[in-house]
Amino acid sequence: MQWQERRDERLWIFAVLTTFVVYGLELTSFSLSIDEEVHSFKEGIWEIWISQGRWGMGLLTWLFPEISALPYFPTLIFCLGLAAGSVLLASVLAPGRSEAFAFVGFFVSSPIWLHIGEFNTLSWGIGIAVIATAGAAVFVVRRDTASFVLACLCATLAIAVYQAMLILYFAVAAILTLRGGTFWPARPDEDEPRLNLRPMLSVAAGFALYQVSQALLQKILAIESTYVGGWVRWQLWQSDFDRAFGRTLDRLAGLFLGSDATFLGAGAVILLLPWVGLAVGLWRWIRGEGPNPRWLAPLPFLLIVGAAAGPVVMSAGEIPLRALIVLPLLYAMLGINAWQISKGKGPRWLAFGAALCAATWISTSLFYTDQLARQRDAILAQRVVSHVEAVGRETFGRRIKVVFIGIRSPDTRGPVKNVEAFGRSFFEHEGGNPTRIFFFMRLLGMTDVIVTSVQSIQGEIETIRKMPTWPAPGAVAVVNEVVVVKLGPPTFSQEGFLKEQP
Repeated sequence: MQWQERRDERLWIFAVLTTFVVYGLELTSFSLSIDEEVHSFKEGIWEIWISQGRWGMGLLTWLFPEISALPYFPTLIFCLGLAAGSVLLASVLAPGRSEAFAFVGFFVSSPIWLHIGEFNTLSWGIGIAVIATAGAAVFVVRRDTASFVLACLCATLAIAVYQAMLILYFAVAAILTLRGGTFWPARPDEDEPRLNLRPMLSVAAGFALYQVSQALLQKILAIESTYVGGWVRWQLWQSDFDRAFGRTLDRLAGLFLGSDATFLGAGAVILLLPWVGLAVGLWRWIRGEGPNPRWLAPLPFLLIVGAAAGPVVMSAGEIPLRALIVLPLLYAMLGINAWQISKGKGPRWLAFGAALCAATWISTSLFYTDQLARQRDAILAQRVVSHVEAVGRETFGRRIKVVFIGIRSPDTRGPVKNVEAFGRSFFEHEGGNPTRIFFFMRLLGMTDVIVTSVQSIQGEIETIRKMPTWPAPGAVAVVNEVVVVKLGPPTFSQEGFLKEQP
C-alpha cells in the first residue's frame, strides 16, 4: 500500500479548507447548544461519560476538563479530526486521486456531521475518534502482526469515545474485506483482489476489548450503565408494529432519498452523484463485471446499507441523526463510484461543487438557527425573571424558587430551521427540564432564581389549569410557596405529577 494520498499536500489543504468553510459560522461565533449549559457547571462529567459506555470520552474529559463548554476550540479539534480522518480513509478506500478528492468532499461536508459539530461537549472527542477509526483502517491493510494490534487498539479507543464508531469502522472493514467489487473497485497499487478477513477480525477484536475494558472500569468505579441502551426500542415494534414500521420506513427513505429534514430541501443536490454512483454499481453488477462472483460482489455495499439502517430499525426510527455516522461514508463511497464513468468529467465536477455549496448553506442555516434560538431564550428568560421578581421578591426575599409549567416552542418562520436539536429552546427541551433551565439561567447571571421541579406543587392541577399562559397577565403567580411560570399547558409527565397528592 502506497502513501501517495497521505502525502498529497493539495488533498490535505482541500480537506481542511472544506471543513472550515462548512463549519465557518460555528467556528467564528459562539452559540450555546443543548448540554453545554450542564457541562459549564456540573462536576464529574467524566463519570457521566463512563456511565454512558464512553470511557474514552470520559478519559479525554478527565484529562481536559475545561474544554467541553468552550466556543471555538472544541469545534476546531472536531474539524481537524474530520479533515485528517477523511484523508486517511481516502488513502485506503479511494481508487485514485480524483476519487480521493471527491471522497474527502462528500465525507466532511455531510449534513449528518453537523448534528455532532453542534455539541461542543462531544464534538472534539469524536474528531479524535474519527482519526482513530481512520488509523485503524490504515494499520489493518498492512500485513504484519504489530499493525493488526495497533488497528485493534485504535478501534477500541474510537468505540470507547462514541459507540457509533463501531458501525463506522465495521463499514470500512466491509469494504476492505472484499476489494474489487462492482461498487468500489480495487486500487491500482493493490494485489489481486481477494477475500481478506483481517479487517473484520480487527472489528471483532476491537469491540471485544472495548466491552471488557468498559465493564472492568464500571465495576471498579461502581458506575451503573445509563442512556445508550434506551435507544434500543424493540418494545415499540411489539406494542405498535404499524406505527414503528411507518416511522422507520419514513426515516430511512428520508436519509437515502434526501428528503430528511436535515437536508433542508437540498437533498437532491447533495445526493445526486451518490445516486449516479449507485446506478453505476448496479449496472456493473448486472453485467457481471469485476473479478468476484456475482452473488458476492455487492456484499460490501449491502453490509454498509445494513449498518446504516440498523440503528434506525432498532430504535423504531427515533435514533438521533448524530448516531448515524456511517451515512457520510456511504454517501462518499457511492459518490466516488460515479467517477467510474469515463465521460462527462465537467458535469460531474459541477455536481460535486454544487453539493459542497448546498452542504455549506445547510450548515450555515442550522448554526444560524441555533444562534437565534439562544438569543430568543435569553430574551424570554429576562422577561420572565422580571415578572418573577415582581411577584415573588417581596414574599420570598433573596432567593426565589420557580417552577416552569409547559413548554415555549420557538417561532419557526423566517430563517429558523428547527431540525432535531438545532433551534430547540432550553424552555422546551425534554418537556421543560428544570435542571437545564436552571443552568441556562445561571449562565445568564440569574443566580437568585432557583428553578425547581414540578413535584414541589403536587396536587395543584386545578390551580394550574385556571392560570392563563405566558405572556398573559397572571401567567406568573405564587402557588404553594413557589412562583409558577405557565409557558403552556402542562406536559404529559408534568400533569401526572400535578395530579398526585403531596
